[in-house]
Amino acid sequence: MAILLSHTSALEFWRSPEGRLWRRNPQGGRPFSVRPSDKTRRTALALESEGALALYSPSRRDVRDVLSRPYLGLSKPIHVLVPQRNRRYHSKLVISHVQTTPLPARYIVEVAPGIFAVTPEVCFAQLCSELPTTKLLAIGFELCGTYRINPLDQIGFSKAEALSTPAEIEKVAQSITARGARRAERLAKYLISGSASPMETAIALILTLPVRYGGYSIPQPVMNMLVPVKAGQGRGADKHYYRCDLAWPDRGVAAEYDSDAFHTGSDRIAADAKRRNSLSYLGYHVITVGRQQMKSEAALNMVAVQIAKQLGVRLRPRSQNWAESRKRLRDELLSPF
Repeated sequence: MAILLSHTSALEFWRSPEGRLWRRNPQGGRPFSVRPSDKTRRTALALESEGALALYSPSRRDVRDVLSRPYLGLSKPIHVLVPQRNRRYHSKLVISHVQTTPLPARYIVEVAPGIFAVTPEVCFAQLCSELPTTKLLAIGFELCGTYRINPLDQIGFSKAEALSTPAEIEKVAQSITARGARRAERLAKYLISGSASPMETAIALILTLPVRYGGYSIPQPVMNMLVPVKAGQGRGADKHYYRCDLAWPDRGVAAEYDSDAFHTGSDRIAADAKRRNSLSYLGYHVITVGRQQMKSEAALNMVAVQIAKQLGVRLRPRSQNWAESRKRLRDELLSPF
């Protein structure tokens, strides 16, 4: 069997329990699993010499076999790549996408014996031919962040290592011939690495996207940045470092998402207050964003105005429909939650 998962099915794999075991390769190239098998290593070497064309031979039996593996996280129909139109077929179980220009082997990984998936960067480019902008950007943040959407988890997502970076997504999009690649290249500049939750992603997109997308055009922050406690500052802090959800270190500004799921109870509230006091001691002006503020257009606008003022950014709406665009962006980002 040789079947290549693509588009939505590739994304489902990268979100699956098995996919959450994979990591970004810091040297570039394919991501890797924390438990690679000898077969996977041999197949990777074979791909380099034989090319990716040999993978594109899915049969109906192959499709049924893939769907019988729940750990891959796939739903019906599965999406696969085929090299020629005469190999393309659709059914209740499978949708075939034609890729006449073979993908380089470095953009394909074996995820199970005989089952392959395109890398996260190629997956993002493929989805750019199908999905609306807001949804694509949220997926891009997820692939470059430390979480994966997981409806089975109580909070709606699971922790995982980052699979890519905005720079890698842009680089791959420039190097492949595929529908959506040029759009992926354009959208990559709006992505930020390091988001740890869908709400952090929502806040970052709302603050930083251009006005035409419903954002505030605030400069991009560093997400989940470590703020070290330097020598001589230890008396005013009880840790060696703190982590900020969103930080603008050159301006000493931080934004923190206060989640109901993690920040309830007197002990937790006290710990959060102490943490904010410590960050203030270290020179950061901390602005907190809560779930209720995210649900309120007026409250969220107030947060954006406060952050912009601390950053010295003047908000200049250049669209008569900006208020409507802001509401649409917020609704699209928050609707799954």
